[in-house]
Formats: sequence, C-alpha cells, structure tokens
Amino acid sequence: MNRKVKISHWGLLFFLLSIGLQGQTLSLDSCLQWARQNYPSIKQLDLIAQSENYSVSNVRKAYLPQFQLAGQATYQSDVTSLPIQIPNMNIPELSKGQYRVYGELNQSLTALFTTSGKEDLTRAQMAVQDKQVQVELFKIRERVIQLYFGIMLLEIQEDQLQLTRSDLEARQKEMQAALDNGIITSVDLAQIKAEMLKLDQKQIDLRSMDKAYRAMFSQMIGRSAQNAQFEKPNNREQAVEINRPELQLFGQQQRAIDLQRDLVDQQKLPQISLFFQGGYGRPALNMLNNDFDLYYIGGLRLQWNFSSFYTAGNQKKILKLEHSKVSAQQESFVYQTQLQLAQELADLERLDSVMSKDLSLLELQEEILESSAVQLKEGTLQTSEYLRRLNNVSRTRQDLELHRLQRLMAEYQYANTQGN
Repeated sequence: MNRKVKISHWGLLFFLLSIGLQGQTLSLDSCLQWARQNYPSIKQLDLIAQSENYSVSNVRKAYLPQFQLAGQATYQSDVTSLPIQIPNMNIPELSKGQYRVYGELNQSLTALFTTSGKEDLTRAQMAVQDKQVQVELFKIRERVIQLYFGIMLLEIQEDQLQLTRSDLEARQKEMQAALDNGIITSVDLAQIKAEMLKLDQKQIDLRSMDKAYRAMFSQMIGRSAQNAQFEKPNNREQAVEINRPELQLFGQQQRAIDLQRDLVDQQKLPQISLFFQGGYGRPALNMLNNDFDLYYIGGLRLQWNFSSFYTAGNQKKILKLEHSKVSAQQESFVYQTQLQLAQELADLERLDSVMSKDLSLLELQEEILESSAVQLKEGTLQTSEYLRRLNNVSRTRQDLELHRLQRLMAEYQYANTQGN
C-alpha cells in the first residue's frame, strides 16, 4: 500500500512539473546558457583545471631537495694494496667483497632558474586544451540560434496557412452556391477542394517540423520545450572585429610553442646542485679500513650534457615550422570567416530591401482596403471580396513580420560568426 502511495506521489510531482513547463516562456539568452551547461563536453573544463593544478604542483616540486636511497653489493677481481712490507706492522688486506647502503640529498640550483619556464609551459598547454573545449562549446550556439528562430518562423508560416485556408473556405462557399444555381460544374468546385487538401498537407509538414525542432531543442537545452512560448530577442548591433574562440586557441598554441623554444635553450645549461650523501658500508671512505663503518660526503656537483647542443638547432627549426603552421591555420580561418561574414551581410541587405517592398505593398493594400470598406457600405462590393482584400492586408503584414524575424535571425547569425 505504501509503495502505491509513493508511486502516486512521484506521478503527481511529474504531472505538476509538466504543467509548469507547458506555460513557460523561453528567451534566447537563457537557452544559449542552458545548452552550454547541458553539453557533455563542459565537464572537461573542470577536469582540465584540476589537471593543471596537479601538473603545476608537480613542476614546482623541482624546487624541493630530491632524496634517494641506494645500495650495492659487489665482488671484484682485485683490490687496492700496498706493494711494500713494513717491519712490525700488519697492513690489512681489503676484502674483494664490498657492500654499501647510502642515502643522498640533492638540491638543484639550475632548477631555480628553469622551473618557472616549465610551469609557464604547463599552464599554456592546459590553456590550449581549455580553448579546444571552448571552441567545441561555441559551435552549439549556431545550432541553438537556428532552432530557436526556426521554431518561431514555423509559427508565422502556420498563421499564413490559416489566412490562405480562410480565403479558400470563403471561395468554396461562393462556388458551392454557384454550383447549386447551375452556374459552374462540380469540376470547378473539386479544384478548390484539391487546394484545401494540399493546404492540409503543408500544415501537417509544418506541425511535424515544429515537433521535431522542439524535440531537438529540448534535448539541447536539457528541458522540455514542446509547449513553450519563444520570446522574440532584441536586435543585435554589428561589431567590427572578429572575436571567435578559435583565434584564442591559435594564440594559445603559438604561446605554447614559444615557451617550448625557450626551454630548448635551457636544456643546454649545466646542471649544478648541492648534495649530501651519508651511508654505511665496507669499505667506507678510509680504503685501508676493512671494517663496516659510517661515512658522509657533501659538496657542489656539476653535470653538463653536451648532446643537447647537437639537437637544439633542429628542435628550434621544428618549433618554428609548427609556429608557422598555426599562423597559416589562423590566416585561413580568418579568411573563411570574412567570406562568411560578407555573405551574411549581403543577406541582411537583401532582407532590408524585401522589408522595404513589404511596407510599400502594405501601404497600397491598406488604401485599397479603406476604399473597399466604403464600397461595402454602399453595397457595391460583395462581402467575400472585402474579406479577401482584408486577408491580403493581413498576409502582407505577416510577410513583413516573417521577414523581420528572418532579418533578426540573420543579425544573430552574423554576430555569432563574429564571435560576439
């Protein structure tokens, strides 16, 4: 019994949430933010940040003294001995089996000058990964904008179909009366019915597309949008510069390459360190003592690997080629983006011209409608004809609204292409 009550409570909660979602109004800015938060790749940003902290922490540990513990047991074919004999003195002979266990503490001095460069490189490499995710997240913006405006455009197109249906229904009544009076044949009426069926097909297509668009949109933003209302966004101002995350990615890649080039020079530096070694073994530091004993030694150590001089030149050339490669990719991206912006700008200008014609046409049709209202009042114009002219005005207004929405969509696409 309790199980049934619990299930019914969950069902009621889901029902109430569904009702709340049905009446909501969505804004484009909110949907863009939800889509970003809902995209799986956004989880990588936090993982990259954590990885950067761990990696930088590991690099900084180069400042700390390094401790190692070692031991060895050897047997050698010969040992050091004195080639003389001293009367009344027993010179011990060293054992050929020798043993040693020791610990060594090493503090690098060179690391004090090279660790900061490695730390900068680590951060730059992590920044490249971060920008790669940002580029991937930016790509969903275009899809969200297309679906958001696509749903709004479908609503206007369905309203236009309703006006066309109103005209056809009025014409069907007129032709039915004419058929009853024997003025026309049934074939003429069948043509109107055929147009009505075509209109039904278009309406089915529009509603099917609307349902599919809303389903995809719901998946992207992570919440239901099937019965939601879409708020018309404000106009966007056109920026001057391109501010795409791809450009930031190219910049980070070039910076990482520059830091790698600096490290090539640092590899040629001598490795200078302070060390202290203490141990227990046979023999210790006194080679004439064949007993196990403690010992220690400390000082300054210099190591210089000259093999890095052989490869440093080629490594720098390789990194220079990589830098040029990234620069070429950046130039190509900017070129393609500018071409796309030119095309989108031309589309904005086209829509401006179309809306100008819409306004001129609407002005003429309103004058005709005003004259038709006088004719209708005087009885010189049929009501059906007046309604047809009224629908023409409404259709032109909807065309104007459709083109305004298309231009608004083009504004957001243009701004998105710029990265603003």
